[in-house]
Amino acid sequence: MNYKKTSVDRLSKSVLRWIDHKRWRSLKPIQRQAIPIILDCDNDVLICAATASGKTEAAFLPLITQLTTLSKKKAHSGCHILYVAPLKALINDQWRRIEDMCRYAHIPATAWHGDVSSTVKKKFKENLEGVLLITPESLEAIFGQSEENVNLFFGAIQCVVIDEWHSFLGDVRGIHLSSLLHRLEQTLGRKIRRIGISATLGQPKLARCYIRPDDPEQVKVLEDKSSDHQPPTLSMITISYNPHEEEFYKGSIGVHHQRLTEKLYEHLRGKKALVFATSRYDVELYAHLLKQECERRKVPNEFFPHHGSLSKEIREKVEKEIKKSDLPKTIICTSTLELGIDIGDVEQVVQIGCARSVASLRQRMGRSGRGGGADTPSRLTCYHTVLEEKKRYNIEDILFMDFMMSLALMELLIKKEYEPPPPKRSLELSTLLHQILSVIRTHRKITKTMVYRLLCAKESPFAGVSKDIFHQLFVQMESPDIALIKKTATSEYVLAEAGEKLASDYRFYAAFVTPVSYEISCNGKVLGTVESPESLRNHLIFSGQSMKLVSIKNNTKTVFVSDEGEDEGLPPRFKSTGMCLVDDLVMKEVRCLYDSDQQPDYLCDDSKKILNQARQKYRACDLHEDSLNIHLHSESCLISHWYGDEKNTSLWLALKAKGWSVKRHHGLLMVELDFSKIFLSTKNKRPLFSYCSPYGFLLDSRLKREAPMKMIKEWVLGEASTKNNQLHTLIKDVYKMALLPLLIDLNALSKGTDDLLKEMQRFMGSFTQKKFHHYLTKELIFEDIKSSQIDLNSVPKIAADILARSAKSSLINR
Repeated sequence: MNYKKTSVDRLSKSVLRWIDHKRWRSLKPIQRQAIPIILDCDNDVLICAATASGKTEAAFLPLITQLTTLSKKKAHSGCHILYVAPLKALINDQWRRIEDMCRYAHIPATAWHGDVSSTVKKKFKENLEGVLLITPESLEAIFGQSEENVNLFFGAIQCVVIDEWHSFLGDVRGIHLSSLLHRLEQTLGRKIRRIGISATLGQPKLARCYIRPDDPEQVKVLEDKSSDHQPPTLSMITISYNPHEEEFYKGSIGVHHQRLTEKLYEHLRGKKALVFATSRYDVELYAHLLKQECERRKVPNEFFPHHGSLSKEIREKVEKEIKKSDLPKTIICTSTLELGIDIGDVEQVVQIGCARSVASLRQRMGRSGRGGGADTPSRLTCYHTVLEEKKRYNIEDILFMDFMMSLALMELLIKKEYEPPPPKRSLELSTLLHQILSVIRTHRKITKTMVYRLLCAKESPFAGVSKDIFHQLFVQMESPDIALIKKTATSEYVLAEAGEKLASDYRFYAAFVTPVSYEISCNGKVLGTVESPESLRNHLIFSGQSMKLVSIKNNTKTVFVSDEGEDEGLPPRFKSTGMCLVDDLVMKEVRCLYDSDQQPDYLCDDSKKILNQARQKYRACDLHEDSLNIHLHSESCLISHWYGDEKNTSLWLALKAKGWSVKRHHGLLMVELDFSKIFLSTKNKRPLFSYCSPYGFLLDSRLKREAPMKMIKEWVLGEASTKNNQLHTLIKDVYKMALLPLLIDLNALSKGTDDLLKEMQRFMGSFTQKKFHHYLTKELIFEDIKSSQIDLNSVPKIAADILARSAKSSLINR
């Protein structure tokens, strides 16, 4: 073997034997980089490299080498390496790889999560050492037993390895995990090295604060920008359709479903492939339709569903079949197969609709082209269905926004530009409440000051929580309304009856929402779960096949079905598991694509036509000009700024706080014109909106207060070009007046009216799972939301940017 002495020769003999056994000719670049960094210093490390580049081995080859040099006489008991992953299936898969490496060094490796047998867990407790592979929720369960139990399990720990690190960034589970790691260090009284592994990170150096919040500069970033594969083979296929009227009024299998099914069958028949859909509903629907297509053509079925609501047995069966079988098979899945679960070589990856992010699309594309060596490119095809023109009423449909966003993701993918990690500013009071209960449960009784020091120190994920807000949270938790905790005579806190009941439920271990589920049972076999059984029809689709609803037993939370369903059934309506915020980077690329005349060569002819139509509509709406855009006939004003969802939502909330009726779209805001408020004067001869006052006399001179609304609208929407031109100028100035206060005063937003709070909660509910929000006061919820998915500091900048780009009015010149 031809290895550099600076890397491979430093590995232990047992590790070298394993490498010989694997018949590797050389180490991969990221593996060579990691060896000296991990062996020569105690710094935290962030390992970033492409999918299938050997990141796991990059971390574990030197770590196992270190373990072999440890003294046999351990000062403490417990595992030496803690491996944390977001999915139980990923842990099961990685355990086989890690256990194989460890076996040569006689180091045990144990998987620990809810599906692992008690026998395996008992064996680990009897011989506490080696590598422990775990989920954040199972780690929480260990903390919940006692502080002594934490010392017993982790007293000898040397390092924590966090796999798929990017999946935890800015997420409730990520905050939860960071809190647990911080508490682990507090319990042991020492820092524990952290090694994050990630495939796709934009600006990895910015992610260091998630590895070590109090000292991000010392985190070593190992990044392999080289590619072992050829450039990816990309294509985008678009299907236009004219839906039947009934498709708009009731759920049904539409024309676009059928057309897309035919295209997928023609494309994937006879191949091994992964098809990523945007929801579990779509996974079930397309798996069923493709199975029907196979039956219609009298060929064996090659298409199978895979998502989180299917039983573990069904998912594992599908994974094993596509990995081990030589026969062609296609899995239609959600993000369950986006992460590093090994399913063998896949020829083709398909994305239906728009992916969640560039990073997500890169992860998915990287599932293909892994088995053919460096000369085999990854293959990705994106499919889109678009409405024909006469059915497009929504501004996003008119502009083909979903298509353009998907195109932007592909362009950024080619440029290797990924979304940066989200900024760390969230209070996360819902998760903090969860951790307060967990800390009190672990310590049995503890003072409020100690809880604050333990959870809100500068190295903690809750460092941004002030003592005042923390005190308000404690007061709320102790209040008679919820009574989760209570104060003892010694001024210590313990769990009250309600808190004890909550913390002892197995669902408490997860910091995210875990809805009550009903098991779907067919002929005595559990197929999976559904959250809303009341939405089920008499005939349904589940596990890719037709079912007939037999009965629902609420006492046992069971839905009984038979396999005698009819083809007109539909999948259950699964509850949303959250959405991904669109980043500024993506919207900037969308704008560039609208403004450009270039046609990417991976587009099919129909996709090129759609791109041309999108650009024509973009220009027809005057969005190519840096101005406020007025749509008189729709009685609305379109504000185009092309920022991402976070900034867009911040401006949306600020405008709503000022009293405007506003609808959000990606990169756009549609402000409704209320003629009664803009043009009807009060007794004082001023419009109802105070910031329109400079135009009060002007409006009153043109329109009489007693004029009926019909006459006003006729004048406003009249055909006379001079009137329309005057109105354009007038309304532009009115909306500029609406933006001006946002540059100065955000008090209306900061006060948090009930209506505004409901709007904010409705928005936040679509993007995250705040499990314990219902225990918080209105004021605490408002503070939590303000710090989370919105950025108030950006609002004045956005408003100033819009005004600067707009045609300057006489008002601004003043």
